[in-house]
Amino acid sequence: MTSRLTAAIVGTAVGVAAVVAPLTAPGAGAHQASRGGEHPLLAAADDDPDDVRLTKAEGLEDEDRRSVELKKLVVTDRGRKVRFDLRLERVDRSQEFVQVYLFDIESKELPWSQMIVATMSMTEPPDPHGIEHSTGIEFADGPQGFVSCDHLTLRLRDGASRLWVEVPRRCIPRGPVALKVYAQTVDGVHAQLRQMSHDTLRVPGRHDLGGTARPDES
Repeated sequence: MTSRLTAAIVGTAVGVAAVVAPLTAPGAGAHQASRGGEHPLLAAADDDPDDVRLTKAEGLEDEDRRSVELKKLVVTDRGRKVRFDLRLERVDRSQEFVQVYLFDIESKELPWSQMIVATMSMTEPPDPHGIEHSTGIEFADGPQGFVSCDHLTLRLRDGASRLWVEVPRRCIPRGPVALKVYAQTVDGVHAQLRQMSHDTLRVPGRHDLGGTARPDES
């Protein structure tokens, strides 16, 4: 399902991400191995290699378009937060184009839940850190029926082959969720926001990440 938050970025229908551990009950992740780490594994998935799609829009080298090739998603329990660790071809914080990563974290009762990480600020006024990183849940039990978390803890180093972002549990829907990750390159916020390439990492199943956001029942 595509969120209205997603459509506002590029104007195309986009969706994305998922997970490969079996459905878990709340707190069950504490008993799972974390693939070489000390933090409990909540979900993980590999993406098919070399499946990034290039659009017909002109103006960007193929090497830059392929920078958003997704490779692996690992989700781990970090106590009060949940870390989403994304492996990819290359983080590129160039001023020539923008990488946009959309994480859909949807439950059946809160299907409009999404996180965005972008290598350039997508808002006005722009984020003082020069990047975009926030998450929001529509129709949740919060002011005006919306829950959001801004200024997330993350690592987004230019040239790195991974990025990670940590989300407070209050900004993750309670109960089992379906995960999707959609990555794209666009030609800059001061240009036409034309999509240059895109890739999707999918993980089947639903997984309890220990979130606490609940629907607005008023």
